[in-house]
Amino acid sequence: MVSAAGPALALDDEEKHFGISALCGAGAETALHYTTEWKAPTRILAATALGSLPGLAKEIADSTEADNEFSESDMTADVLGALTGSLLGSLFNDTVKFGINTIDGERRLSFSVKFKF
Repeated sequence: MVSAAGPALALDDEEKHFGISALCGAGAETALHYTTEWKAPTRILAATALGSLPGLAKEIADSTEADNEFSESDMTADVLGALTGSLLGSLFNDTVKFGINTIDGERRLSFSVKFKF
């Protein structure tokens, strides 16, 4: 029997670092998108840095263990993943807008997609 986790376990270490950092970069970009007035380049750079921090912390922790070391290839995957996630997050957040509106005393969630024809 094949488990659903099988394909995820087949990822190599750099792919895991890239994927987790991409999620962190996208999450950081989304948080910065809705809580700051920063323009896209600044948001993307800041989100890339924030999205890389968990990987950096892991590599520093790994370097303190016996028979383990700081991996430059893992850290590269972390930064590239965070950058990719930040770019995709910015693209999504610039296209899709969520908001809460009050209409006739009722709060409503609004959702819109901005697309140029």
